[in-house]
Amino acid sequence: MKWDTGTIITIVAAVIFYLHIFNLQRKKIRRLRAKSARGAAKNQKARASRSKKTARESLALDVRSWYMVGSGVALIAVGGILYSTEWLGIGMKPYWWVVVTVGIAVLGYSFR
Repeated sequence: MKWDTGTIITIVAAVIFYLHIFNLQRKKIRRLRAKSARGAAKNQKARASRSKKTARESLALDVRSWYMVGSGVALIAVGGILYSTEWLGIGMKPYWWVVVTVGIAVLGYSFR
């Protein structure tokens, strides 16, 4: 595989995307643990008297906009097509990594 500037920039963008997702999940875990600790201390006596099922919150990330998710995935796909074919002409082929990197950034921004 040829390691040109575009490939390196795309790899760095993907690593930053995954670190961003990891950071969002860690924040959500911390927030849920703090909420659980507050609830346990506050309602310790109330929980002993009643046996009510509590709803568990999911660790899944919240999506700001599904349109942003779709457009990010579409941009990544278009970048892959630009890299492998001459779909928009020979002039766009060297800039495939710009489209992929913008797609990764849009996809990363679409999660809370």
